[in-house]
Amino acid sequence: MSSKEIDWDQYNNLNNQKSSTESQISSVQNENRLLNEQIDRLYQVKEIIKTEKGDFDDIKKSVEQIIDEGYEWKGDTYDKFKSNGSYLKEDNNSYYNSIDDVLDAVNDKITELENRIYSNEGFLGQLQSWWNSLCNSIENLFN
Repeated sequence: MSSKEIDWDQYNNLNNQKSSTESQISSVQNENRLLNEQIDRLYQVKEIIKTEKGDFDDIKKSVEQIIDEGYEWKGDTYDKFKSNGSYLKEDNNSYYNSIDDVLDAVNDKITELENRIYSNEGFLGQLQSWWNSLCNSIENLFN
């Protein structure tokens, strides 16, 4: 068995790089954890908005049906309601479109955060590969 002299400067340099890489890995993993928590909350918000949108759509359809068909309702109150019906329909459509805009914004934010995670995962893989190579180089110093 041959004796090999250890280059302690090289060892310290590799060990420092390894520690730095471990810190970067931990940082990226923590960022991904926080991003996933944000995404989970946004998915909850998205479900609430979708439910509210569905509920509002039911109300909107009921109101439009009353305006359009009138049922058996007659008199001054109905006439006022019917004459303002087009404004009510416009307001309902505007509100409904606003709900759609909010839902679109939530979807866009979810996609943005998920894409950041995907980007980090590529970087994380590179860091883990570099860390693995550093560990190998350190081990080889002692072989």
